[in-house]
Amino acid sequence: MYNWFRFRINRQSDPKRQFTIDQDGTLRVAQRLDREDISSYKLIIEAFDAAGNVGTQLVAVYLRDVNDNGPEPYTVPKYCVFPENTPVNQQGTCEIRCTDKDSPEYGPPFNMQLDQSKWKYGEYLSVTFDAHGDGGNGSMTIRPLVVFDREAANPGKILEIPLILTDRADKTNHASVHVIIGDEVCVDGLGDFLECEISEVFT
Repeated sequence: MYNWFRFRINRQSDPKRQFTIDQDGTLRVAQRLDREDISSYKLIIEAFDAAGNVGTQLVAVYLRDVNDNGPEPYTVPKYCVFPENTPVNQQGTCEIRCTDKDSPEYGPPFNMQLDQSKWKYGEYLSVTFDAHGDGGNGSMTIRPLVVFDREAANPGKILEIPLILTDRADKTNHASVHVIIGDEVCVDGLGDFLECEISEVFT
């Protein structure tokens, strides 16, 4: 039956050429599919005969999620900055939260802990986990323990917080966030604080 026809995929419906079709009409996956990139496809299959007549069929393909992404951390506020020469009781706090590209069944709540094998700043920062933080998703709170001096050799201007992050389906990711020790000059110009501070640290 199929010898009378030829099949092809309309490439406008598959611009990345992630599927192929055999001349017996068998549709196959040609490249790795990623639900976080494209979650579904509407492939237009064209069948044409020797006379040039063309028929089309829409084939919908939906990808089932797998737990292929671990949690990714971020800080609130976006830049975690503690100004130098400021008493501990006058410093604020920062919060570490997580996102996960996978569907909710592979997302929060998250378990978050310090990677003790890489953690170097325990005498300068307190980092504590709260399972109820971020609306029950889990979060960590960063608090300064000392008065900082950004010109001192220790702890330096940028403090790395290494983390071990796990989602509800036990997918683990090792990642880091950073704390910046701020410049008093930048703090005095509060409106331009972040722009000034980031420039000072990374230049």
